[in-house]
This record gives sequence, structure tokens and C-alpha cells, in this order.
Amino acid sequence: MQLRLPAEALQLGLCPCRILRFFPEVAVFQAFITRGAIHRAAFDCLRCSVSSYACSSPMRNRDDFSLDSLRSGFLAGRVERAPMVAAKSIQSKRLAFSGAPRFCPQPYLDERTAEIYDAPLKLAADPASHLGPVPKVRVFADAQNKVSLYKKLASTGRLKPVPSSCKRGPYVSGMFCVCKDLERDRLILDSRPPNILECKGSVWTNAMASASSLVDLCLQEDQVLVASGEDLKDFFYQFQTTPERAMRNILSDPLSLEEAVEVFGPAFEWHEDPVWVGLSTLAMGDSNSCEFAQCSHLSLCRRKKVFEDDELLSLRGRVPRGLLSVGIIIDDLVVLEKVLRSQFDAYKDGKMPLRSEERLKRALCAYSEAGLEVNHKKEFKAELCSRFWGVELDGNAGLLRPSSLRLWPVVLITLRVASLGLCSVSLLEALAGSWISMFSLRRRLMCTMELVFEALAISDQKAVIRLSPAMIDELWTMALLGPLACINLRAQPTDFLVATDSSLSWTAGVSARLPKTICAEVMRRSLKRGVWSKLLPPHKAWLREHALLSEGEEMPGEGYSSHPLWNLLASCLQYEFNWRRPILQRRHINVTELDANLNAEKRSAANLKHKRILFALDSQVALGALVKGRASSSALNDQLRRSLAHMLGADLYGYYIYFPSPLNRADAPTRDADVPGPDVELPNWWDSAAAGDFTLFDEWISAMEAGVVEPEFDLEQLDARAQPDFASARMKHDEAFGQAKRLHRSVGSLRASLKPDLVSKARQSDEPAGQGRRFDRGENSPPASLEPELPPESRRADDESGGLCAEALQILRSFNTNQFFAKTKPFILREAGALDLYSGRFGVARQLVQCGAPWVLTFEIERSSSEDLLDPYVHSRILRLLELKAVKILGAAIVCRSFTTAITPPIRSKRNLRGIPGLAPAMKAKVTEGNSQADNLDEVLRSAEANGCGFWFENPDLSWLFKQRKYAARYGSPSSSSLFRFCMCRFGTPWKKPTRVGTNIPGLAGLRLWCKCKRNHLVLRGRSAKHKKNWTLVAQPYPLGLCKLIALACCVHARWTACKKLDIGACCRSSSQRIGEASNPGPRYSAARRGLNLHGVHLRTPATEALEARQLHVFIEWCKIKLPSVDLSVVFDVAPSFLADVLCIYGVEQFNFGGALSNFRHLVLAVQRWKPMFRIQSGKCWEIVGKWEICEPVSHRPPIPEVVVKSIVCFAWQLRWYRFCGVTLLAFYGAGRIGEVLKCRRSDLLFPQDALDETSCAVFLQLKQFKSLGRQPSRVQHMKVDHKQACNLLSKIFLLQPGDTVLYPASAGVYRRRWDFLLKTLDIPATSKLTPGSLRGGAAVHAYKSGKSVNDIMWSLRLRSQQTLESYLQEVAAIGALRDLPADVRRRLYAFGAIFDHLFPGLSTRPPLPMDGRDKALVKMWWSGFGSGQAERCAGKVKILAKVADATGSAAQPNEAIACGIGYLDHMLDQLNSHGQLRVSVQAWLGGEKVSPHSNDAYTTSCDHEVASSVGSALGAAVKEMLQSRSSEGSFRFLVPLDEALPSEVSLAPFGKFPPAGRTRIGSFRSLAPENEGTCLTEVVLQNFAKALNVVSYDHLLVVKTQVKKLRGDNAHHIVEATFKSLARCLRCALDAFLQLDLRHALPAVPRETCKQRGTKETNIDISLNLDAPPESLGSISTGLSTLDALLRKISTFRIHAKCSGDVWIDEHHSTEDVMITAPRHVGLLGCLLFCVGHLG
Repeated sequence: MQLRLPAEALQLGLCPCRILRFFPEVAVFQAFITRGAIHRAAFDCLRCSVSSYACSSPMRNRDDFSLDSLRSGFLAGRVERAPMVAAKSIQSKRLAFSGAPRFCPQPYLDERTAEIYDAPLKLAADPASHLGPVPKVRVFADAQNKVSLYKKLASTGRLKPVPSSCKRGPYVSGMFCVCKDLERDRLILDSRPPNILECKGSVWTNAMASASSLVDLCLQEDQVLVASGEDLKDFFYQFQTTPERAMRNILSDPLSLEEAVEVFGPAFEWHEDPVWVGLSTLAMGDSNSCEFAQCSHLSLCRRKKVFEDDELLSLRGRVPRGLLSVGIIIDDLVVLEKVLRSQFDAYKDGKMPLRSEERLKRALCAYSEAGLEVNHKKEFKAELCSRFWGVELDGNAGLLRPSSLRLWPVVLITLRVASLGLCSVSLLEALAGSWISMFSLRRRLMCTMELVFEALAISDQKAVIRLSPAMIDELWTMALLGPLACINLRAQPTDFLVATDSSLSWTAGVSARLPKTICAEVMRRSLKRGVWSKLLPPHKAWLREHALLSEGEEMPGEGYSSHPLWNLLASCLQYEFNWRRPILQRRHINVTELDANLNAEKRSAANLKHKRILFALDSQVALGALVKGRASSSALNDQLRRSLAHMLGADLYGYYIYFPSPLNRADAPTRDADVPGPDVELPNWWDSAAAGDFTLFDEWISAMEAGVVEPEFDLEQLDARAQPDFASARMKHDEAFGQAKRLHRSVGSLRASLKPDLVSKARQSDEPAGQGRRFDRGENSPPASLEPELPPESRRADDESGGLCAEALQILRSFNTNQFFAKTKPFILREAGALDLYSGRFGVARQLVQCGAPWVLTFEIERSSSEDLLDPYVHSRILRLLELKAVKILGAAIVCRSFTTAITPPIRSKRNLRGIPGLAPAMKAKVTEGNSQADNLDEVLRSAEANGCGFWFENPDLSWLFKQRKYAARYGSPSSSSLFRFCMCRFGTPWKKPTRVGTNIPGLAGLRLWCKCKRNHLVLRGRSAKHKKNWTLVAQPYPLGLCKLIALACCVHARWTACKKLDIGACCRSSSQRIGEASNPGPRYSAARRGLNLHGVHLRTPATEALEARQLHVFIEWCKIKLPSVDLSVVFDVAPSFLADVLCIYGVEQFNFGGALSNFRHLVLAVQRWKPMFRIQSGKCWEIVGKWEICEPVSHRPPIPEVVVKSIVCFAWQLRWYRFCGVTLLAFYGAGRIGEVLKCRRSDLLFPQDALDETSCAVFLQLKQFKSLGRQPSRVQHMKVDHKQACNLLSKIFLLQPGDTVLYPASAGVYRRRWDFLLKTLDIPATSKLTPGSLRGGAAVHAYKSGKSVNDIMWSLRLRSQQTLESYLQEVAAIGALRDLPADVRRRLYAFGAIFDHLFPGLSTRPPLPMDGRDKALVKMWWSGFGSGQAERCAGKVKILAKVADATGSAAQPNEAIACGIGYLDHMLDQLNSHGQLRVSVQAWLGGEKVSPHSNDAYTTSCDHEVASSVGSALGAAVKEMLQSRSSEGSFRFLVPLDEALPSEVSLAPFGKFPPAGRTRIGSFRSLAPENEGTCLTEVVLQNFAKALNVVSYDHLLVVKTQVKKLRGDNAHHIVEATFKSLARCLRCALDAFLQLDLRHALPAVPRETCKQRGTKETNIDISLNLDAPPESLGSISTGLSTLDALLRKISTFRIHAKCSGDVWIDEHHSTEDVMITAPRHVGLLGCLLFCVGHLG
């Protein structure tokens, strides 16, 4: 199917009623996709609207719009009514909440997300750090509805009272509603203030699916796509949260105490009025709510195997290869399955199930176990036609399109707006958003949206726009093309890849064959992320045209990088030439690159239909436009709009990959070369992948992408939790096994955080601390990671879990109060608590109280015989408490001395579990006692489980207890789900001691924490000499981490605390969270003799110490004069106050006689160190210092302006003081002290090249010696220079220097003298006080005026106190050092500063200021002194006359002719005029006849060698004569690259290589010997030129040493031309060195008028300019190059005449060069710009 669309068909000026006339194939395709009844009806309505569009009455004439108005229209007014908002007031009757929150998300969150969820206040920013405005929020409801809403939330556990101390000022939340349907609203939390302080997570939201992620699904002809889906009901409001999140969600509207009693019930008690409340659940409006919801939903489904990792659909992820695809968006789950038609028919008949049906059952099971409720009204199962995620899917036809419920309303509203001709900005924004969401399926349609974005730039949302005709056309075009935004999922991938490219002359395309399976896989890995692409600026475009632009510079920061798979495809395939098309009109390189790809699409549309095609480009700009569907450039958008008909009509879909330019095989045809073959062989996975087996491919791609391609999310992080996950308190016992499996996966990562403690640490205490570990904290120590869920005052007395019966209270009161542990004593027995049997050292009991248990009743027989658990009375009372439900948690650490397997000889066996017969009486008594304890414990455990009490009991892992008949069935198997098994070393003990805990608590059951230590453990045998007891007794107490772990799990199960993340620091060996401090030093440091003397370490610099010693000596001598008969040392020791008085008198005297304050300040410090007792009395002296500062305020150095620094650097650069320039730039742009910089070496500098960092352009200087070295904690500081031109100059100066080179080899005094000389030369008076010390202050003021924040400036200046910087900026920011300078000095500074960007190698667009007579005289003085030179040479019948003069110091005159008899040599000698700024004239006579310019008479008379040698000799002699009155020394080097050629004056060598075809001449430079592939005459000219400059021998030149060497190049023309240009530039440098200055670019010479005429064999060039002529007298400009003409007309502010005739396109290089070299010679800085930009054109 071929589409032939006129170019103007999709232009915005085309009337939409004629669009379908140009879209015959599109109309057919549109009819094909509008099969549904609603689509047909809407499309008929649209067609009727189109027919009446032309006569629409509100249309305005195009002439009514002025050129100054927006293209989209003009402002017609404003909408005065209040804006429509979606938020509405709360009506509590329209809101409903089903039960209390039951979903605990912590087990399903990754570690970082769980931390954010549990502790939002801890991770939030300090409110004081936010300086901007805080949004004002409120609960959008009247008083009655507010109380009613709060009551509903409180009754379902979603509202909690919060202490007022938790309120963070204005950072509170409001609430409002939005409509959900006709009967219900949706509650929204207006959480904008708290959101300001929190970082928004964006990891798991990247894992959300989208409608656009379905575009890549591909259906075969015999397949249908079946969709199933589930929706979670009120997903956000099912989340259980921590108390801290309730404090984070504190509401802006509190309750009075009376209202709180009404909300929370009559038993509610609170200590504050009003009562602040917080939302204790997740809600829409929280900035991280989507992150939490997506992560937990994803993890829940993944753990239940609802999907495999390679089946997940995500926004930018790869579409699954298999038949199943699963997508999750917050609360929506959609499962898509590709099914054969026959299988689907069998499914409908009930003969076979679908895999998607099984996955959906798993999801429902997971939701049920997690306590989530499903919305059955929105579920759908195994449907061919479905609507979800804003799209409609027809699985039978294979069509994916926008939902008709959204598309047609938007179409009709758009048509209404277009017919009306008026639209507000807010409405236009809503329409644009709707169209973008629908066009995202077919992204190429977005190119139709251009003017709408221009209108959206208007900030006033109420502004009304009168739409222009073009804007109305655009709206109609969007409405017409809206139904075409659909995807044909049955479009198949092709079996070829198309690559395109463009050069200056051609666009071309090549293709390569590859298997369909591999092509489909590459499409899966094609580009998915579009970028806003715009045309490259001119200089980058020129580099791009000449293949000199690097990959990272094309679109810095947002461009594309090559993928290993794409590089392989570019290198291993055999590409074939397809087509090539000339570029008839010069266009931007990006436009031609995009046009090349669109041309390939057009060619494909002529032969293919319903296909997916793979395209490869090397242009990131074009790729950004193609992937995104539109570009910010109108030129690119026009190209994309013209391609719409082909892609839509042929039903083609493009997939795009990036080829680096060197690998793009399409580049060769654009440069008249053959398509190169493959560089590498096909990989070993190629054949298997072609057959559909991607095993080897996946291994290869994983290895290649490692470290190169970063995934946007990692699903394995969901399994990498570093702590156990505790289930909700409402989890039933039959869910324990599933929870245990989830906890088991976290064991590996937990081991890394729970590191063992040292043996020495474990042995520190002589007295063990029982179960709480021997170095446990005291009873009142705060818990490490736990807080009570709510204040005790807020608990309701009539709670169903509380309220003990009278019998239970009587039994509890019968026990001794010492057996109870509670947070406060005395305590009230209000609710059920915990029992701890065989308590030991009460470690678990203490932690239970800290975690929220109201009380713990403990039993330990060693404390009292009344606590003997074998006593029947005690045993009966415990059982009765369990029956009365007075206990929620039961723990027991039964004595194991008779159950241990370590006793030898053994006392139990498998046959005799109750004890071996024949035991000794004492041992038999122990065995009998143990059997009784086991029987009693079994009875207690059974009663506890029967009454809903959580329990745990502990014994060694190999204990005979677990093999007893009453225990073996449930706890005997090591894999039992009712066991928590661990090694003590995981909690920091030096011994291993495997232990087993039997439990029904979900947080512990199934958990395994086995040893992973790589060290030897302490063997628990024998006796500890330190503890005076057996090692087995030493190891009996529980480590603190284990106590916390058990207590936390129990309290969560009993609902005494919130389910939150475990603090690993509290579970490891440390007894506090301050690991590594004095009380927790960590590993012992291995001491070693350092060989240093601390007394020899100085905290002050030697200069400071010398100054203080000198001042102290002067003071003592003064005291001796004033007090001659007093022993000062003794008196000052006895009476330090007298010393203070004397020092004050001395200070007053120093002030009166003009002393320095700094000297007195140092004296006070010196006296403090001399007499330490004086420090107490030194306040008087510091008062003198303060008064002195008031009388003589601190006088800051005036900050040096940036323009002065630039002028100094430019002047110093001309004097070749390069090191001076470097350190000055470092001090200013690095904001450093010049003294610090002068001490540094090259090794302290870090350039991007040193770090192999191509992305950075900053230079860093490491400071090892700085002023505040003794006052700051950092031993090393650094300076950063990020000014681009400064970095370029620094790189030029220091990059190649050895590491030990001092940056400035001279002294500081030499630097200061040069500084003063430069200021004097610039006529800056000394009264300005601009010293080198002003550089640092100037840097601060420059950064402040540039808009940098105070914090950034403080970091650059390396200041610790912000107050210091603020006071300094307040005092000096407004000081203008330039304000008092004369006008001529300021103008000169402006001119010199403007040169700065041109030193190396930047650009500037600032024109020079006009000069006065003094400046012109200065220029004339600098540039006087060069005369002219003339020489004549004869050789046979050849006579040469050469004349040379300097063209820079006198009035510009037309150059005399150059006629050598070799036309190409004439052209080369002319480079001395252009690039050397000389006036060179060479005239040749052959046989007495005068040779005319550009003739080849020397070749025809076979005397070209004689001519070349004579020309070189004569020219050298003439230059020597011109220079004979001056002398200089130095070496001058210049590189002139020309395309691929780059010569350098290093040594003389053969030049160039001719093409393989055997070319033997360039112009008339012929090769003398066939075996010498070079231009020998070039060598002849340069040799004789050098000899003429007084040469003794060829290798030892006395005056000028001319050396030439080719660095690179293959084109002989370019090599020779670059050689002469290099010679000319180098000669210019030598001439400038004679004068010691090079200011020709800063102050133009006189006169200000010049002309130039030149001719080559191709062109004749005539150019003249007058800088003093007014712009109105603009001369004729006709260079034959349209870009150059436009540039000259646009930027010329003087009269210029330029005309080129001949074949300018063939000789465009010379045409541009001659025109642009003439300009900078007399225009100054503007000429520099023309020269640079002109070469880009």
C-alpha cells in the first residue's frame, strides 16, 4: 500500500474538511478500527462536523491577526468567575470505610522503602531548613461533617489522638473529597505541607504498568489475547501504619475535648484540650503513597507467584517474551494471556483451564491472607474485549485503542472549542493533557500538537485566547486523527534492519537481514524514552557535519548511549546499499538526518503494510524526536507531520536504536564510498536465538549489560530485607507457615548486619545479666527501636482486650509485687499482660515492658522458693490465669540440665527418653525433676494455645526435651514451621550454642538465623577463671539482641506495639545505638610505636608563633620600663588581675600611638599561654579589643571585579606570563587565597583528563597548606573551578606539566610586582586598593551577583560560619571598584576583558567599544617598527622578485599580485597574507616573459623545481630583511587542522599520500619520483625559505629554525594547504614576539577601512568593509553561500561589500575563508566571532 501525500496536506493552514481527501488509505484504516457501535456513531458525528467546518461562523480571517501576536492567537480577556476545581467539601454520608485496616505492608517493602514508611518524621527534613512558603490547608467540611467524619475514622481505627508536642508548626494536613460516582466520594489527604519536607520515592513507581507498555505485544494470526483483572477496594485505607506516621498525618483541624469524647467514646481520657488527631492509615495525597502501595502490591503478588520476574509489564521495561504478561498499577492487577483460538474455544466449553485463571486465583489467595478486600464490581476474567488503564483491548481483532468513554467526549469538546474560536488557558491545558494521554499509544500523532504548547506558556490560567486560524486547524486535526491513535497488535516484525545517515551532500539508507526472532528481541530492547530534541547550535552542527562531535556532547545530560547489542548489530551484519538521495538545498544536519529516516519509512510504506520495522540512526536529536513523537523544533515537527500519512496509512510501527557514528554503515554511501562489510563474526548465541532459544543470549546480554545498563528497579530487593518481617497482629495461626517462609528468605541478609562481638567484650562483666545478657542496660533504659503505639492515657478502658475480671485480679494480686515488671511503679492492672516462666536474669521481661507490654509476671526459683513452678498451687494459678485470658504472651526457658546431650555418660537415650535405668540417686532426682517440669510446661502450653495466648519456650537445639513424646510431633522435626532456630553468635556472643525455640508467634515461627562466622568459636567446656564458674553457666543469659527480637515479636502479636522495622543496631553486640564510641570501642586497636614526639607538634604556624613571641617580648620590655623595680614574673603569677590591668593600659597606649589591633590581639593570646591563670581575668583585655574594633571597624579589601581579573589575565597572556595567569585564575574562580595557591604543585591539580572523566569540565586543586589548617577538622581542603574558559586556559598551562612542578616557581614578591605592573599599565590607580588579596573577596561577590546561594558560596570559600559570609557580603557586595575609574580606563578594561574568551579557545559575542585618540596612539606605538623586505633570485631562465611587509602596523592596502607560474603555489603563498597578516608579493619571469597570476607556465616549460626553490629562497631573504632591525628568541608552534590533515612544525618529513588510483599532482605540484608518494615541491619551497634566513646547515639554523612534520592526513591537498597555513600562523607568532605584545584582537588598528581582491582557478573574490560607515549604507553581499550571506547581514553593524563569482560551491572553503579572514583583521572581537561562526557555516 503506497500513500502519496502532498507536502502541504498536514500543514496547519490546510482546511480540515479537505484532510480526508489526502488520506484515502487512512480513511479505509479508520473505517477498519471503528467497528464498535459507539465508535461508528461518534465517527459519523465527527464527519458531519467536518463537513460544516468550512462555514463555521466564529472563524476569523487570517488577516485579522497581526504578525506580533502569538501564532496560536491573542489574548481576548479573562474569566472572572472562580476556577473550577475537582475538590469538594466533605459530606460524611458519602464516605464509607469497611472495618479496621488489616493490611500490614512492612513484610512486603524493601529495606529502604520500609524505613521511609516506618519513620517518616525521622527521615524528613528539618522544618527550619525550609525557607519558602508553606501551603495553608484545612479539613474542607463544616463542624457537623467534620465530627461525623472523624467518628467514622475513629470507629475503624483510622484516627488516633496525637500529643500536641508532635505537631510541627504549619506542617499539618487537611482533607477534602473528590467525586467517585453519583453516590460516593473519595477522601483525599491534603498533605502538601508534610510533603515539602520529604523526598518522594520513585523506584517502585517505575515498575507500574501503563497503556503504552502494551504497544509492543505481538499477536500471531492464530492467537487471541485474553485479559483478566482484579481491583483492590480502598487499597490505601487498608494499610496499617506506625504511630510515627499518624503523627506525620496530624490534621490541621483539632477537636475540642467534648468533640473528642463524642468521636472516641465516653471512656476517652486525654490530658490536653484541644485534642490533635492524626490519620492512622495511608491516604491519597501522601507524596509516597503510590510508592508504598506499588511496592507492597508488587511484592505480595511476586511472593505468591502471581507473576514471574520476566512476565512483568512496566512503563519502560521490556515486554515479556512468553504468553503471559502481568501489569500492576497501584491497586489494579491485569493478567494478559496469548491463547490459541482453539484453546480459547475449549476454555469456553469448560474443557481446559487458562494459566491466567490460575494466576488470578493465586492473587485472590494472597489478598485474602494479607487482609485485603477485592472490589468484585471491577473484576473481569478471561475476556476478549475489555477496558482498563484508559484503553480498550479487542483481543480477537488485535486492536488497542483509547477508551471510547474518554476519546469521544474529548473529541466533541475539542470541536466545540474550535468552532467557538475562544478558549481559556486552563481548558486548553486540560485538553492538551487528555490528547497527550491518548496519543501516547501512537506517539507520532503528538507532532500535530505544536501551537497548543505555545499557548500553554501563558502563566495566567484565567486568560482567554482568541484562537488563530492555524490554532483552530490544529485542534481540528487532532480531533480528526484521534480515532487513528490505535495499535494493531497483529502487526508482525520484519526480518531486516534499516540504517540511515546524512552528510552535507547525500542522504542514504542501507539494510541488513536478520532472523525475525532476533529482530523481535532487538525491538524489545529498543529505545523507549523520548527526549525533547531541538536543533544543534551552529558550532555543534558544523562539528556534527564533519564527524567531529563526540557522542556525549550532542545532547549533554539527556542523550542516548549505545547498547552492547546495538553495537554488535552494527558490526556483525552484512549491510546492503538500498538508496541514496542528493541534498539539493543546504539544510541543518539534524533536519537531513531525520529526513533520511523518514524517507526510509516512506519507501517501506510503498511495499509493506501491518509491519513493525527496526530503524537505526546515529543522530540523537533525530532519535529523540522519533521516539517521543515530536520535537521542540518546528523544522523537525514539520518533517514528522509529513510522515504521518505513510505510517498511518500503511499501518507501520517504527522501533529505533542508536548506532554510534563510526559504526553506522549508512555513513559510507553519503560520502561516495562502498558499504563496508562486517567487522566481527556472529556471536555463538545467534543460531540458537534464531531458533527461539534465548538461553545463551540471556547469559551474554547479562554479562554485557553488567555495569553498563542500570535497571530502573530491581525486584530482588524485595527479597533482600535485612531483618525479619513481623506479621499483623490479626494474622491467624494457620497463616504462620506462610509467614515463616517469607521470614526465611530474609535470613541471609540479616546475617550481614548482626555481627558477632569479641570474646574479650563478652567477658567484661563479672556478673552475668541473666536473660538480658550480662552487659544489659538497666530497667529504665530506653528501648533501641520501639515506641508505644499510643500514649497510655488514650487507651479505652472498655477495650475488648482489656478489663480483667475480678478473679484474675485477685490471683494477680496474690503474687509478690517483686515478680512484676512494668514501665512505671506503682502500676494498675487494667488489661492482660505477659508471663515469663524460668525468667533467669529477666532480660526478655524487661524488653517486653519497653516494647509496650503493660506488665510482665516473672517466676524464678532462685529469687524465692514461692516461685517454684513445680508447686501444684502455683501451677494451678498459672493455668487459671490462662483460662481467664489474663495473659496474652507466655514465655519459658525451662531448665535444661537434665535434657542436655553434653552430659557424659548420657542420662537419656532414644529408647529411654525419660531417663536411662540405673542412674545414680542424685542424677535420677535431676531427671525426675526435669520430666516434671516438661510435663507441667506441656500442660501450660496447651492451655495457652487453647485460650489464644501466644507462647514461646527455649532449649538447646539438640535438647532431649524436643524428643519427648509430648513435644516430638510438633517440635521434633528440624524443619518444623513452629520452630525458631538460631545460633547465639548471630547476636554477638563468642560462642556458637545452637538453640531451638518452640512458638506459635508468627513473627518467630519458621525463622532461621544460623551461624555464618568465619572465625573459631569459644568452646563451652571447663571453667572460666574470670567468672569463677563453668562456661555453660556463663553462656546461659540471653544476649540483648535476642531479648529484643523475642520481645518485639511478642508485643506485635499481642498488639502492644506497632509492626515496624527492627533496628539492627539494637540486635547486634552493642549495648546502645552509638556503635564505636568510648563505651563501645569496637575491635581492639593494635598498638605500635609511632616514633613521634607530640611536644614537637605545633598547632600554630611558625609565623604566628614568631609574631606572638615578638609582641610578648615588646610588652615585657615595656613593663620593665614602666615598673623597673618589680619582679614581673612573680607579680604576674601572684596577681593575674594586675597583669590584666597592665595589659589594658598597654593596649590603650598602643591605640593612642597608632598600633595595630591584630598585634594586640595576638599579644593577649600569647599572655594567656604564658600565664595560664591570666585567662580568667582576660575579659578586660577583650573588652579593649571590642572597643578598638568599634573605633576602627574592620576594613575589608575591595573585591576585585571579574572584568579586571580578565583584563589582567589577557595582558599577562600577551606577555607570556602563563603561570601568572594560571594561579590568578585558580585564586579567583576557585575562591581561594593567592598564598595558598602559590604553594601548590601540579600533582595537587586534578583535571577531568586525569580522572578519565569526559562528563566533567571542572578543575580541582587540593590544598594541603591553608590558613585555617589548625582550626578546622579537615586536614585537606580543595578548590573547584568550573568556569569553562578558565578551565580551558588552566588545561593549556598546567595539564602536561610534571607532577612535581610548582604552579608558580617564583616568589610571592615577584607575583606582587607583576600584579602592580599590570594594574599600572591598565591605568588602575593604587588608591583602588586592588591587591592579590582581593581575589577571594571578588570571587565571593561575583558568585553572589551570579545568583548562587549563600550555602554554595560558603562551601566554595570553605567557611564554617554562615554569619561570617553574610556580614562580609552585606558590607562589600555593593562596593564598586570600577565606579571611580576614568571612562577611558573602564573602556579599556571592557575591551581587554572581552578578549578573555578568545585566548583559548572560546567565543564571545560582545562588540568592542569605540576608542579615543589615546587608544589609537597607544596601538600605533605598540605596532610601529616593522619595515618591508625585498629579495630577488635567478636560476637559469627563472627570475623571482619577492616583497614582504607587515600588514598590521600601517594603513591597509590591497595586496600586490602573486604570480609564480605554479597556480597552486600562488594559492599557498596567499596564506601568508591571510593567516600571517603580511603583504606578500611574488613575481616570476620565465625566459624573460612576465608570468600572470594563477598560470601554470612553469609546468609547461618543465621548470617547476627551479621556480619552487627560487621562490622559497627569495621569500626567506625578504622576511629576513624585514626582521633585521629586531631580535628575539623563543620557539613558536602552531597547529592548523584542515579536515583530516594536521601538520606541526616539528621536523621535516615527506608529505601526504596520493589516492590509490595514482594521482601524481595537486594543481601543478607534481611528484618528481614515482616511488616518493609526496609533494616534493613543498619540501623544496620550505627548505630554501629556511636557508635564506641565514642558515649554516640544514639541521642548525641560526636565526629561524623551521621544522615541519605531518601529524596525520591522507588528502595531499589538505596536507599542503594546512602546512602553509601553519607556517603563516607560526611566522605571525614570531613577529608578535619581536614586539612582546599581541593585542591586535583587542584594539583595532587604523585606518578602519580595507579591501581585498583575490582569485583562484575556481572563484574570484572581492570584499571591502568600512567600520565607520553607518549600517544604513549596507553594501551588497553576494558570496554565493546563503548561510554566509544571512550571517553577514544579521550581525554586521558596519558597511560591508562581499561578492564571490565562479563555482563557489566547489571552492566554498576558500570563499568563506577569504571573506571571513578580511573581517577579523579590522573588526576586532566581532571579526573573531565571524571567523569562528563563518567556518561553521
